[in-house]
Amino acid sequence: MKHLMLEELYHHLCVLIEPLERIQGLALAGLSISRLWYPFQKWAVQNKAPKMGEWGKTCEELLWKQILEEQVYGSEFELYDKCSEKIQRKIGVLEDRDISVEGSAAWPFLEVLDSALCCFYDPKLLPGLQGWRKPSFYEDVAAVVGQGAEFIYDCIFSNADVVTEQELISLVNENPVWQRELGRIEEDIACVKSFPGNRQAILERRDTYQRLDIFQGLPFSHP
Repeated sequence: MKHLMLEELYHHLCVLIEPLERIQGLALAGLSISRLWYPFQKWAVQNKAPKMGEWGKTCEELLWKQILEEQVYGSEFELYDKCSEKIQRKIGVLEDRDISVEGSAAWPFLEVLDSALCCFYDPKLLPGLQGWRKPSFYEDVAAVVGQGAEFIYDCIFSNADVVTEQELISLVNENPVWQRELGRIEEDIACVKSFPGNRQAILERRDTYQRLDIFQGLPFSHP
């Protein structure tokens, strides 16, 4: 199955995001990352790994500091990278205890921590990407913005009995968790078009997202 629905979503996001100014694109990515924070933190606490949540929070705060200071590239890459590495080491410890984060509600936040590197930091700090075809800034932002929706789609697909593409599309489209996430994305894009002039509205939106479990109601392979 080609998962045409995700391909169409990604293309649609790229079209909507490309007209944004760069700092507006970062604000959009920041909102999307904050929306994935609560499920990640909740999972970390449930699995007795609160430090993992703290390191993830530091990464998110560093990105928001950059957004609010209207910096094209972040100036605290080393701290971000250090916290990200600590998270990865902790994941390894948890896996040794047969606790897997992959497929859990925490997974999308971990995915966007890596994706955010391409959006928020100078490419010269990311030597591992040199020699590869680099997606555009707006494609990188689209990958961050669509991460939550992609996880919702994957959860529905993994737990569905349907086998055809059209049946799956209908099932996903009818799911209220999917519908709400697409609505948030559309609202975020409309909102960041006025950034930084509407800074307070963006911050209020961020704060709301940080308390929101956007995956509530999904059938998970892992808790």
